[in-house]
Amino acid sequence: MIDMLNPGILKWGVENKFFNSITELKFQQPDLKTVLSLGGTCDFKDIVADDVKRQKFVKAAADFVNQFNFDGVDIDITQPINDKQGLTNLINELKEVFPEKLVSISVSTLLKRFDSLFDVPAIAETVDFHV
Repeated sequence: MIDMLNPGILKWGVENKFFNSITELKFQQPDLKTVLSLGGTCDFKDIVADDVKRQKFVKAAADFVNQFNFDGVDIDITQPINDKQGLTNLINELKEVFPEKLVSISVSTLLKRFDSLFDVPAIAETVDFHV
């Protein structure tokens, strides 16, 4: 869960042991890739629109991904953001922090007119996957 008042703090609804057990599966399956998905029902509008909040969010995500040895991060967008440049900046900043890790974006099919909400060409250049 993202604390919208302080996006530098990521709150998790489960104990950290859960994340350790997921990444430990890579010892059994060396080709397994684990990606932390952030978003879903949270509203990214405030984060992408504010440089300071966005930087705090990117740092918190990077710390968590590195702490639990995830192979990357996925941003899950389910609500319109209406800030093309802010979202593009978020994706670019994540890729800068994770040059060797996966960065992906998942967008709800309920969002109409992707091209009016997202800078699809710019994001597609940066992410490893988009769904």
